Amino acid sequence: MSAAHAHGEPLVSRRVELAPTAEAPRLARRATDAIAEAAGGECLGFMLRLVASELVNNAVLHGSPDEPILLEVELFDGRVLVRVRNAGGRLTLSDLRRRKRRTESGRGLDIVDALADAWTIDARPGSTTIAVQVRIDSV
Repeated sequence: MSAAHAHGEPLVSRRVELAPTAEAPRLARRATDAIAEAAGGECLGFMLRLVASELVNNAVLHGSPDEPILLEVELFDGRVLVRVRNAGGRLTLSDLRRRKRRTESGRGLDIVDALADAWTIDARPGSTTIAVQVRIDSV
């Protein structure tokens, strides 16, 4: 491993801007393929595609319809980081509680939680970023 990789630089990364349309989750799944291939795991690839598409789908549904969604997928030694940022209203704790009570939809973050080793939400005025970490050895 090079010195840069030892200090947190990704081994492989992919950054894609997606239009907030119904097509975006499919494009997000495709964007994870190079990372999954570099990590060498079919199961990991399935998980990354699912995480990316769920996060991007939420960004399409709840973010700004006028601003692009940013998807970043990075492979590090032993882990993959998926980040999705969208513009729009700030995600709040009450939003998350309300989504939990829905019976017909709103399971995207539950799926992400089940697959992730760790995840965070950075909700700022005007944007939301969700970062999900998946350890390669946990797959």
